[in-house]
Amino acid sequence: MDLSVDPSDHPSVFPEWRLVERFTAMRLCVGIATRDRTQILERTMDRLLVQTRLPDEVILCSPAALDLTAARYRSAPFPIRHVVSELGLTKQRNTIMRSMERSDVLLFIDDDFFLGRTYIAEMIEAFGDTSIVVATGTVVADGIKGPGLSPEAAEQIIARDDAHPRPRGMKEVRHGYGCNMALRYRTLVEHGLDFDENLPRYGWYEDVDLMRRLARHGRAVQCTSARGVHLGTKLGRSSGKFLGYSQIANPIYLHKKGTYDRREAVVSIVQNFAANLVRSARPEAYIDRRGRLIGNLIGLRDLATRRLHPLKALQLDAPRPA
Repeated sequence: MDLSVDPSDHPSVFPEWRLVERFTAMRLCVGIATRDRTQILERTMDRLLVQTRLPDEVILCSPAALDLTAARYRSAPFPIRHVVSELGLTKQRNTIMRSMERSDVLLFIDDDFFLGRTYIAEMIEAFGDTSIVVATGTVVADGIKGPGLSPEAAEQIIARDDAHPRPRGMKEVRHGYGCNMALRYRTLVEHGLDFDENLPRYGWYEDVDLMRRLARHGRAVQCTSARGVHLGTKLGRSSGKFLGYSQIANPIYLHKKGTYDRREAVVSIVQNFAANLVRSARPEAYIDRRGRLIGNLIGLRDLATRRLHPLKALQLDAPRPA
């Protein structure tokens, strides 16, 4: 099966093809942490196969073996490796980082993030500026804010967006969105940076923490022309109690660590607690509001008694079904 792409066949999708040729020596690796979501993961991988600039390697990490049965992955035009790790986003992403052999840019995407066709090409172009150490793309649609997007709906959204390429642009940010975050790998290695494994399971602000520590050594930007859709799939996510506790514990922990200022921590806690309190009377079908509220209250109790710590959320964790 020929998976090569000829830019002359798609003039509307490849407006900046020639610019990428200047950076053919730059290597970009895609890292995906996943768990029990093979069907969604395969659809996410499909978006890598049609990139105008293919990744140099893809590393998948899960707590158990993966069964990517589709023949197209066995003949993919880039290496695909699988590594095993303990469950937890921070642990799995750190395992990916430790397993890498050589790369200039490490792009982490969620297993339910569909890349626009020029996403990797745009990130390669952005990292041609050596002052940039972390970059995030533009999320065209985000199912995490609702019941989640189906793969079919996400494909339609990204296809419409691909048909109208945006001008290249970058803007400074304090942090990006962890569902799609590109990191300069050399800077990570030189400064011994990784994800904080005191932020367990789903993480909750683990992206903010690492991006801000990395941004002390260069620029953090949003690449407005690197675009994608986040499905916000609910399958396999942590329980409401776990997340509610993390909504209290993680901002306080990161404030003490120095990557989250006091105002941000207070605003985050107040907003989440208020939302859970108000909406728990008539909760959304796709959100465990009452579980989150209970987790909030346990966290506030531990804060008052000076026993608050992100890892204590594990005592409340029982992943929700779809």
